[in-house]
Amino acid sequence: MRWDVLDAPPEKIALARELVRVCSASGWGSAALRAGSEVALQDPERWRLLFPAGSRDAIWFISEVSDASMRATFEDAPARTMTEVILERLSQNTALKPFVRRVMMFDLLHPFQALARCNGHRARCLRA
Repeated sequence: MRWDVLDAPPEKIALARELVRVCSASGWGSAALRAGSEVALQDPERWRLLFPAGSRDAIWFISEVSDASMRATFEDAPARTMTEVILERLSQNTALKPFVRRVMMFDLLHPFQALARCNGHRARCLRA
């Protein structure tokens, strides 16, 4: 996955990258957000400025980066087949498998936050 595809503050990208690592090992929650913020930003509470809604905002941002990375791959030349798109997505997200598992567990434990992300994604897709 390419982290340079969105126009986002470098601090936000650094924290998101660290959260993928931290949350893959320990799951989501304020402790993981603090731990990631401590490593990436040398301030355990700075995550609150970048992801005010906590895990929901962080997960959403990482998903947006993943989607933008995918779009960037085919920006200059469309995929020839759907298989090419699927293989590219799997290739880009191979390193994210532990992260995705933790997001799925988070969603099971926090269904309203999962629905909020889902509804936001649907609204964004309808505008596009």
